[in-house]
Amino acid sequence: MPRVWSSPIVWPVRPREWPRRLRTPARAVSITQVTDGALDQATELVQDIRVKAIQAAAGPAQSAESRQAIQADIDSSLKNLSQISDTTSYNGQKLLSGAFSAQSFQTGASAGETLEMSLGSISPDQISDGQSRTVVQY
Repeated sequence: MPRVWSSPIVWPVRPREWPRRLRTPARAVSITQVTDGALDQATELVQDIRVKAIQAAAGPAQSAESRQAIQADIDSSLKNLSQISDTTSYNGQKLLSGAFSAQSFQTGASAGETLEMSLGSISPDQISDGQSRTVVQY
């Protein structure tokens, strides 16, 4: 007859809670990955705007028409940046519009093992005032 083995392990979490507990850290990782991709795109746009602004400031080398064309490109980049801010979301939650704030994720078995995440806005009207702001805070 087979022996029944009894485990002396004390489980801090009920086994049926494991899937929920495992989903929470995975959700935080997924949110971070989505945000990272969007911030990469936003960084490229901001760098492009910087290059165009330097071109426009080249003094007499730029005609009024070329400056207008550069400004149109900058306006288009700002519109794209605003679109990234408005549409980047995870599971219906906007991530980079400033609405994703003080979200808590359970990362361990104990009550105090949590990660709190806040994401600031990358909307052009929020980042173009010369103020240094934290976009991602852990």
